[in-house]
Amino acid sequence: MTKNSNEFIDFLRKETDSMSPNIKSQILNKMKTKISPPIKDIWPKFVISQLAACLATLSVCPQFGIGPLGGGHGLGHLFMSFGEAACAAFCGAFFLATGTAVAAVLLRKGERRELFQYRFRIIGAVGVTTFLVFMILGKTLQLPMLFNGVIPSISWLVAAMGSALLVLQLALPKSAKSIIQKN
Repeated sequence: MTKNSNEFIDFLRKETDSMSPNIKSQILNKMKTKISPPIKDIWPKFVISQLAACLATLSVCPQFGIGPLGGGHGLGHLFMSFGEAACAAFCGAFFLATGTAVAAVLLRKGERRELFQYRFRIIGAVGVTTFLVFMILGKTLQLPMLFNGVIPSISWLVAAMGSALLVLQLALPKSAKSIIQKN
């Protein structure tokens, strides 16, 4: 250890020795909240980030008949040349990964680390909910579907959730990954 780090440790010891237990407890709780915020505080930020980014993606790639701006199928025509399942997979991956990337940029490190702890539940919930909303809106409003059937729907869900999980994996700092794996 260097001289500066020893001085810092001495300073911390002196400061904490003179603090009341109540103040120590308050500081410790505040630091715990900063380092590992409760998921109930992160969830709304994540969903709002997803919504904002997802509305932007709908402007270029339709999801079950919803979007793009100005009508038509936008990028859908390009990817439909690979088949319905491939087009659905691209659309789902583009849609949910973009929203997750925006959320990862907007969330602080501690929030991203905590989100990563719950990643399967959160991404699963957002993916399935979004899928169901699109299906209900598309059928209720009788929108022109770009793809239909079970296989494209499964492709959309799998690619959407898989790409969002990959984005979260890439967004998490390496040091946080090792901490999470140890616990």
